[in-house]
Amino acid sequence: FVYRMSPDLSSMKYATYFGGGGYERLTGAAVDTHGNVYLSGSTTSTDLPTTNQAFQTQYQGGRSDGMAVKLSSDLGTLSFSTYVGGSGEDLATGIDVDNNGYAYVGGTTSSDDMPATVGSFQPAMKGSYRNGFVLKLHQDGTAAEYLTYLGGEGFGDEISDIKVDGLGRAVVVGHTVSSNFPVTEGSYRTDYGYYMGFVTRFEPDGSDLNMSTFFANGTWINATHIGINGSIYLTGWTVSISGEFPVSWNAFDRDLTGNMDGFVSILDGDGKKLLHSTYLGHNELAGNPPNHEYLEKCTDITSDSEGRAIVGGMTDSSGFPTTADAFDRTRAARDGFVTIFSSDLSTLYYSTLIGGHDEDRVTGVALDGNGWLYAVGDTYNERPIHDFPTTEGAFDTTFNSQYDCFVVRFKMDSFLPGPPNNLDSYFGDTFINLSWEEPSYNGNEPIIDYHIYRGTTPNSLVLIGETGNMWFNNTGLSKGTTYHFSVRARNQVGAGEGAKTSNTPYSIPGPPQLKETIRGNSRLNISWHPPSDNGGTPDMGYNLYYGTSMDSLTENVSKIFVPWHDLKGLQNGIKYFFTVHAFNHMGEGPPSGIGNSTPLGRPTQPRNLTARPMDRSVMLSWEPPENPGSEGVTY
Repeated sequence: FVYRMSPDLSSMKYATYFGGGGYERLTGAAVDTHGNVYLSGSTTSTDLPTTNQAFQTQYQGGRSDGMAVKLSSDLGTLSFSTYVGGSGEDLATGIDVDNNGYAYVGGTTSSDDMPATVGSFQPAMKGSYRNGFVLKLHQDGTAAEYLTYLGGEGFGDEISDIKVDGLGRAVVVGHTVSSNFPVTEGSYRTDYGYYMGFVTRFEPDGSDLNMSTFFANGTWINATHIGINGSIYLTGWTVSISGEFPVSWNAFDRDLTGNMDGFVSILDGDGKKLLHSTYLGHNELAGNPPNHEYLEKCTDITSDSEGRAIVGGMTDSSGFPTTADAFDRTRAARDGFVTIFSSDLSTLYYSTLIGGHDEDRVTGVALDGNGWLYAVGDTYNERPIHDFPTTEGAFDTTFNSQYDCFVVRFKMDSFLPGPPNNLDSYFGDTFINLSWEEPSYNGNEPIIDYHIYRGTTPNSLVLIGETGNMWFNNTGLSKGTTYHFSVRARNQVGAGEGAKTSNTPYSIPGPPQLKETIRGNSRLNISWHPPSDNGGTPDMGYNLYYGTSMDSLTENVSKIFVPWHDLKGLQNGIKYFFTVHAFNHMGEGPPSGIGNSTPLGRPTQPRNLTARPMDRSVMLSWEPPENPGSEGVTY
């Protein structure tokens, strides 16, 4: 069957069955510039609807024949339909169309009597098991522009996908067990291993190979895509460990971490150089230990205008790598996935699982040119209640049998926003106020709000608030505790990368309390209790102010870092007044109370002592000593 859906998947525009009295399986689809739909597949029907003068109008025999079909854009007209095969088993596994309306069909055959064209690259089958084949059909499906085998004499060669480049050159991918599979001199790899993936490109007329290369041992290349600058994107699955399977130095994943991992690779347009390559699977780099029972398979690939690789597939790994903004990050049984890599395959741009609690897989991915990514696949469940996620207003929200197909749409030009700009903070005694500016990049969607995370370490951040403002006042904090913050902008896709800062609330210290004063000769030893509130920091000092009256504490001793001071050089017998302030890096705090005391020392000798005779006595008189030493001098 073929469906044509509305872009938002809310309605079915057109739909049709296609087949005969046997069994049909569709394996490939393409759409030309006029909206016509091209299909490839296999059939066991001897009564498949074919068009007059089609390339092959009758079933050719064997277990199955390939087929190639062209339908009008409304699926109402069969423009052409033809069998593709010989007397053995034939499978058409992929189809593409060029700008002139020629259809290109790739597949696998065990037939040694396919109608290969004279002058084609390989007009006869090699070996006795399987070869690939490539067919270029005329625009009306009536004749083969060329039909060629592709393979060697080993146990089998299979083509899994076909794409045509802008020069009309068919590119096919698959795997081979033939040591003499045809490769071209100077291509990426010409030495054979075992179960080798291959990439082959034909000249436009199919008469020769333009390029052909082995890729890697133990590797199934399942799909290809012609990217920007003619680069060749490859995806599939491999059982080869790093060293046998080629990965680039900055690859997202450099190690095989299961029985079978997916992979994504990019060859240059000449097929001579590996530009980038990475595994895709259960990921140790994301903190997941190796588990060799897990497996991944990548089934389809495309790329966007920035060269980012977009792949779909299936996984049964609990540690399959997903991004923070993924639609679904939790695997149930076997889930489908859609993953977008940076253009150098070093970074996950986006990655999500797709599925319910049973088995799901993504089998195709495509971009529509308007910023939407579509993924198709199938979902399986033996239970009566099925939980595959569907959206309100979708064409079909009901699971109808053990197997259903699904279509998913993602907004490709909506992304997570960048971090807010110029994140700043200032503090008070028990609060920290944050302020910021809008991110430079909003992800092509309006910013909804900002999420604020806080912790006492950079790795212990938890969400503490959401705000539509570009400031946030976090109160009730403890003085002297350093707090780490992250502010993340959120749009309809999700919350992006956070801007980070840290700060510590402080205040000026409270007043010290005077303790005791010990009087000495020309000195006062003044001590005090530290303030009960140090302002949040133990790094605190004191300033001592004194004078000979309460209103004139003009002398001072600063930067005292112990709670006492020996004030020297004073005049004995003079009352001194004093007060103490504590300070920290926030400034000087309030004063203690004002204390007073008088230095105590020995008096100097009395001055101007005189003696005056009296009747049977002597009168002594003197003046007080210049330095009485203390108050209340007696003689």
